[in-house]
Amino acid sequence: MPVSDIALIVIAVAVSIQTAMFAAGFVAGMRAWRRVESDMREWQSSLDHRIDAVSSRIDEVVVDARLAARSVENLATRADGLMQDAATAAHTVRSAVLAPKSLLLTGAATAAKWLLGKRRSRQARLLPESLGRAQSADVF
Repeated sequence: MPVSDIALIVIAVAVSIQTAMFAAGFVAGMRAWRRVESDMREWQSSLDHRIDAVSSRIDEVVVDARLAARSVENLATRADGLMQDAATAAHTVRSAVLAPKSLLLTGAATAAKWLLGKRRSRQARLLPESLGRAQSADVF
């Protein structure tokens, strides 16, 4: 067998081996790609489940926060009502305390005016008598 025939056989065998290696590499690559694709789908599914769980937990927290905010608003409204009731009660007590005080002051002023008027009228009655006695005493 001439060398050229051997060389052609060697080249043919090498090309066949190369083709088989490319085919094996392609098959291995495709299997690896499918495995990665499957793992990515599982990972995406797991991530979606985690995101859903976190989202539902956030929704629960938001609902709890809204309930707490409403409770605070209700408490604030009640506290405002209580403050208004306390202010009304304080005003009522103030009026009840100040009204008798003002009536007492008015009554005291009226009584003082009456007493002064009575004293002046008594003095006015006594004054001419004492003047008359003094004139008569001076005359004699």
